[in-house]
Amino acid sequence: MKVWPTISDIGTQFGSNSTERRYIQICNRVSFIIFLLVLLLFAIALLYFQWILSTRLALAAAISFLIPPLLNHFGKINWSRLVLIVLITLPALCISILDKFDHPDSLEEFEYFQFRIIILCSSILPFILFSLKERSQIYFGLLLSFSALIFYDPLHYFFHAGYYQLGFTSPNYYFMNFIFIYNYFVLTGSTYFIKNSFEQSESENESLIQQLSERQKEILKASQIISEQREKLTLENRNLNKELIDKNNQLTETNKELIRHNNELQQFSYTVSHNLRGPVASLTGLLNLLDQSNLNKTNEDIFNHLKISVSALDGTIKDLGNIIDIRNDISRIRQKLLLKAEVEDIVKLLKRDIEEKNITLNVDFSAHPYIYSVRPMLRSILYNLISNGIKYRSQEREPVINITSSTTDDEVKIEVEDNGLGIDMEAFGSKLFGLYKRFHTHTEGRGLGLFLVKLQVEALEGSIEVKSTLHKGTVFTICFPKLDNLEEQILLDNSIATLYYNAPLNCIGIDWKKTGTLSQTKDILRKSVDFIKNYQTANWISNITRVVDREEEDLNIWRAQHNAELKRAGLKRIGIILQDELNHSGFIVKKGFMNVYNIEIKVFSTTLEAKQWIADEYKKDNTTNS
Repeated sequence: MKVWPTISDIGTQFGSNSTERRYIQICNRVSFIIFLLVLLLFAIALLYFQWILSTRLALAAAISFLIPPLLNHFGKINWSRLVLIVLITLPALCISILDKFDHPDSLEEFEYFQFRIIILCSSILPFILFSLKERSQIYFGLLLSFSALIFYDPLHYFFHAGYYQLGFTSPNYYFMNFIFIYNYFVLTGSTYFIKNSFEQSESENESLIQQLSERQKEILKASQIISEQREKLTLENRNLNKELIDKNNQLTETNKELIRHNNELQQFSYTVSHNLRGPVASLTGLLNLLDQSNLNKTNEDIFNHLKISVSALDGTIKDLGNIIDIRNDISRIRQKLLLKAEVEDIVKLLKRDIEEKNITLNVDFSAHPYIYSVRPMLRSILYNLISNGIKYRSQEREPVINITSSTTDDEVKIEVEDNGLGIDMEAFGSKLFGLYKRFHTHTEGRGLGLFLVKLQVEALEGSIEVKSTLHKGTVFTICFPKLDNLEEQILLDNSIATLYYNAPLNCIGIDWKKTGTLSQTKDILRKSVDFIKNYQTANWISNITRVVDREEEDLNIWRAQHNAELKRAGLKRIGIILQDELNHSGFIVKKGFMNVYNIEIKVFSTTLEAKQWIADEYKKDNTTNS
């Protein structure tokens, strides 16, 4: 008899449907896993601390996690899940209080946080153990964990085990309560939306299956009638067949769409349950193993494992954040980027690998040296493809990576070619850009690079193609559309001013419409400064023909505060547009512009003249750099 299936199926005979039986199985499995982990913790604690109060409490806690399967055995399938939530939350709170009296002479500040983490992690259990339809049970579980976090310190103080009562003096200790409450809402809110999406998809899938089943029965019945009356109902049979084909095509398309969404949901659910819960579980276990009395060699190893687990959790959260960011952020400003410069910056990051692995990197952008794109996304795409070429090089030949560009009437193409291990396209072609998919196991990686590359390329309205031969190499071809109307990409447009970015000139411009309040004017200038710093903009045009009567003294104080950081960001020149009848040089001296900015400033009568000046200077800059 298999032990695990037997444990999982305890009490499932009392479930009225498959969904309820699944939650009973989850309850049994979670209870038994926690029982084994806490029992292991007890054994280690006994080895380190002997038969003290904390080890006795650990043994009692371990045994208590056998209660939920026992309740399922007697048919108490709802109570078992509620008891499991209580057994994780309340004992953690009680043990935390009792633990403070177990070894008062060696008590550490860290012991006021470890049980909070257990309570915080338990906040997702209501969504794991109950369906969203079971609202009262979910509310009970959420309220229990929330109350435990809220009353954590008051209960410690009530039993004379408070943080300051035991001699600790950190003035910012209570701020951690806000951090834990914030994480509580982030964790429960995110879990709720994932759970809600999963149950909606499951409901839609069941509905579709039922519709398909009913439609299949109708088709069989109609087919029997048609076969019996074929000669008499020929015309009707043709019409019916046409209608059935149309309906079937609609159902097929709907099913494909549902499968696609369901696959994405499963991928995301897998990521959360496996990649997120795994590091959190490791973190909790390592915290419980840490000896707070002194740090010896063993504890140093445990602490190192702790850092690795936290790093893994942080990496997964960042990966998911990147994916969500790419899918949602569809409107970004395009810059004129020199491909050679971008690749050179990437090569600096990979210099050590390139030198150690003797990588030959051939770069040729003579056919098309630049592209209008989003710098962080383009760099991420090229970085992933180049690093993949290094990572999956062949040991049988000298590794070579070729990067080239080309152009057509409508597109700009970038090719990254290597002579590495290659990919079996017949076996893995359809999965190449999947989330957490890897095709070579001898190197480290999370299988996320190509997934991000495809998301980023599509976010930039481009496409990517792959040609690969196993043991010979791989060619990635990225196609981006040629973009128009990049001279005035609007950043802000309100009643005070229009703020825009001219990508071909790497220039930010402001057309002031009227004199606003000091606060409104500073707000627009602040947005301009932030953009210049983030996009390393070298040129600035300001049309002040309509605001010549504006008081500039207070603004000049503000400008002076940001002058140094603008120069560090690469700002080289400012063009100011004034009316012809004004004494240009006298005006800018009177307004104090020359005292604020110690960069090149020129005054023009029209924006066109200013743009021509910047175009000439910008051309000189690029010639000097090349």
